Amino acid sequence: MIDLASEVLYKEWESLILHMNSCGDIGELDFNELMKSDWLKGNEEVFLAKTISMFERLPEFGYASPDAFYVVTILAAIASEKLGLCKESAYSFGIGYGFARTGYISYNSLEPKQILFYRIFYPLGKVRNINRYWEIEHTDIKHRIKSVFDSFLIWDNDPTSYKNYYFLINSILDTWKDWNELHD
Repeated sequence: MIDLASEVLYKEWESLILHMNSCGDIGELDFNELMKSDWLKGNEEVFLAKTISMFERLPEFGYASPDAFYVVTILAAIASEKLGLCKESAYSFGIGYGFARTGYISYNSLEPKQILFYRIFYPLGKVRNINRYWEIEHTDIKHRIKSVFDSFLIWDNDPTSYKNYYFLINSILDTWKDWNELHD
C-alpha cells in the first residue's frame, strides 16, 4: 500500500511542480517528511487510503472524486506554504486548487478566500470539462495559478487588500444579481 501511494504522490507532486513553477520552486517531495507533516497529523493512513482510492478511480472518473480532492488539496497546501503563504492561506489555496482541479468543493470548510481563488482562476465562469482541461500541459493553467498565488501572497502581506478585493467581488456579484432580477 505504501509503495503504490508514494508512487502516486510523487507523480502528483510532479504535476504541482509543473503547474506552480512560475510561482517558485516547491522542491522535491520527501515522502517521509510528508508523512510526519502537520498537514497529516493523525490522518496519515486516511491520506494514504485516499491516495490509493484516487489512483484506482482515475481511469473511470479522472480527478472528479472526493478522494482526489482531498489528496490534491493537501499537496497544494503544502506546496503553497513552501512558497511563502501562511498556513491558513496555504490551506485556502490548497482547497481552491483542489476545487479547480477536481470540481469538488469542501462545504464544511468553505470560506471566502476559496471562492476568490475560483473567481480569479475562472474569471468568466467554470470550464465545462475540468478533467480534459487539465490533461494537457496548458500554459494558461500556469498563468492562472500564478495570478491566484500572487493574490494570496499579497493578501498575506496586506490583509486590507484582501478585504478590499472581497468587497469588490461582492459588489460586482450583487450588481449582476440585481441586473438578472430586473431581466427575468
